[in-house]
Amino acid sequence: MQIKDVTEKTGLTKKAIRYYEECGFFTPPKKENGYKDYQESDIELLLQIKKLRLLDFTIQEIKDYVDGREEEVIKEKIAQNESLIQEMESHNQKLRDMLKKEFDLENVIRKKREAQLRIVWGNWIFGLFNVLLFLLILFLCIKNPEKIVRLNEEFLFGLCVVLSLGVQCLRGKKLKKKGNILYKKKILDYVVLLVLNAFSYLESYYMIQELWIHRGIVDCFHYGISIVMILAFILMIAALILLGFLDSRPKDVEFEK
Repeated sequence: MQIKDVTEKTGLTKKAIRYYEECGFFTPPKKENGYKDYQESDIELLLQIKKLRLLDFTIQEIKDYVDGREEEVIKEKIAQNESLIQEMESHNQKLRDMLKKEFDLENVIRKKREAQLRIVWGNWIFGLFNVLLFLLILFLCIKNPEKIVRLNEEFLFGLCVVLSLGVQCLRGKKLKKKGNILYKKKILDYVVLLVLNAFSYLESYYMIQELWIHRGIVDCFHYGISIVMILAFILMIAALILLGFLDSRPKDVEFEK
């Protein structure tokens, strides 16, 4: 059947049907004339997707659901909704207090500030660990360079630097778009960033060392290029260290005392 028949049977627009098709839920075969031939199974799946979308399921949750994880997905959705209900009930209670002129604004601000300060101190501790990691790697490279294992891949070094900087910048922007004024790192963020930074520090040390040793072997041009690259590596290391302290100052919080 053609897409206009699908829209009549499902109540979905052509744009929505094509969107779910692009998401990989189904791939209708094509007829000899090039038109897509939608099947009854596609109709059934679209009706199921429609029902789940009306219940505010995300695309990923719907994919998990149709892949056979119905019970697990539904339980997770119920838990999410219950959490939202509790949060909204808390907000409603504050609104009721406002109507009764009993809303303790100072207490709410104090709790909000304390929660944000915990994020700030967590970011500060991560930044400190990041500096200690850099110093440890620098010490080991100078003290026992023969025991340090290198991948010796400039591409991977650049990839690690880009990933580390990108994860922190993009995730920070994403959180702030959602209304989070501070960059709150998760445990996985800590682990991934420390691993990426460790590799970046290690490789940058040896690459700077090699550039310094060979800086004047050919001519002035190559000498200048070597110096510029050394400075670039130093700046990248500095950027990784400084970004480790992102949103780590008490004045970064939303509310004053």
